[in-house]
Amino acid sequence: MNKKVIYLFFIVVLLLAAFITNPTKEKHLENATEFLMKESGADNSGIQGLFLESFSTEVARSKTEIYNYYFFSISYVYSNERNKTMNLGLGIFGQVIPLVNDKSFEEYKSGIEINNEVEKKKPKKEVGPETQKKLDDLIG
Repeated sequence: MNKKVIYLFFIVVLLLAAFITNPTKEKHLENATEFLMKESGADNSGIQGLFLESFSTEVARSKTEIYNYYFFSISYVYSNERNKTMNLGLGIFGQVIPLVNDKSFEEYKSGIEINNEVEKKKPKKEVGPETQKKLDDLIG
């Protein structure tokens, strides 16, 4: 056989395997839940552990989004308040490889603090006496 045909066949088989074994949303949610449990830093045993796992699962289920590219998928969390995206995992060949680390999580968390500081530093608009009188009349 020609080498090109062998390489083409190998690539097609590889892509077909990637397509068939692309992880489900549940696999991505397991990865997100594990990350949340690890970041909580709490004792994961007993009733507290069950509560924490249940809470982490619900948070992951409500906040995690998945881009499915057919041959692989990427899970992420997007926050409107922070205007930030944090990639959680790369799914390929039936596995979800964690992409988030402590540094990227800290950057993601710090976004809200930065946005709050920006809001505090915005200058307050002064209104004229006529506008203030109208506002006072409206408020009562």
